[in-house]
Amino acid sequence: MTAIVGVDSAKDQVDVCLLIDDTPLQYQTVPNNKRGLNKLDRWLNKQGANGAHICLEATGIYGDLLADTLHRREYPISVVNPARIKAYAQSQLRRNKTDKLDAALIADFCRTQAPISGRRLTLNNRRCGRSSAIWMI
Repeated sequence: MTAIVGVDSAKDQVDVCLLIDDTPLQYQTVPNNKRGLNKLDRWLNKQGANGAHICLEATGIYGDLLADTLHRREYPISVVNPARIKAYAQSQLRRNKTDKLDAALIADFCRTQAPISGRRLTLNNRRCGRSSAIWMI
């Protein structure tokens, strides 16, 4: 069984699309916080998608918590340049812009393009007073 998760992350919520082989697409929306991500992990386990390949755009800080949380739970994570996702959408002649459709597009990108998963490096940025995550692929 191959399970792929496309994620569209925003400040307040995370929209997820789950692809498992030839089954219908499954969607979930959770708050973009620890409680919401725990709920997402439980939902993925319930769907039989524990350890699914997680793919999301590099959208600054909005995806950091999700990527870090699921990476610590041993999900492979691909944080992809948004320009690649946009070019893929254009190649598929897709124009609709909703969070749910974006998550499905990112999942399809992951399925067809097979981006490699990376490992997380944390850099302390003294100027802004917070840690920054960089995903090395």
